[in-house]
Amino acid sequence: MRRLFFIWAGVALLLDQTSKYLVRTLVRVGDPVRLAGDWVRIVVTSNEHGVFGLKYGHQLLYLVLPIVGSSVIIWFGLKAKDRWSASAFGLVLGGALGNLIDRLMLGGQVVDFVDMGVGRLRWFTYNIADACLVVGIIMLLGREFLSRPGRQPQSGQPEPEEPLPPA
Repeated sequence: MRRLFFIWAGVALLLDQTSKYLVRTLVRVGDPVRLAGDWVRIVVTSNEHGVFGLKYGHQLLYLVLPIVGSSVIIWFGLKAKDRWSASAFGLVLGGALGNLIDRLMLGGQVVDFVDMGVGRLRWFTYNIADACLVVGIIMLLGREFLSRPGRQPQSGQPEPEEPLPPA
């Protein structure tokens, strides 16, 4: 499972950093590129705050929290017992590291560029790292809320069948 955890973390990080590089080099700030009409656009912005533009205090927290969070995610990811969890933790780690790299390299800023909405009703501008974080968290929450209690099949092993009642 460790290998799968690191593969997904690497894929998420690579997609995030590559997309940010391409957007910064090919798209001018303030010049939206429409991908699906006005619904999905690429708009290059920088974000000095947290996810969805949330402010949570001193600027140092935007570095400390991702480092601590990444450490916790690594610990859980290395202990993942199935492919689903290893993949989910990998996506979360890759997303966290992608935004942390931005903050370290760009003076505390994160490059955001995916702009979705209709007219003036817009969602928060985000990036691939944010998307990986959200997808990984949804995968983990879905597993917790949708799995049947007491049943944790191991990766690569079929789920045990229900015993047949005596005839």
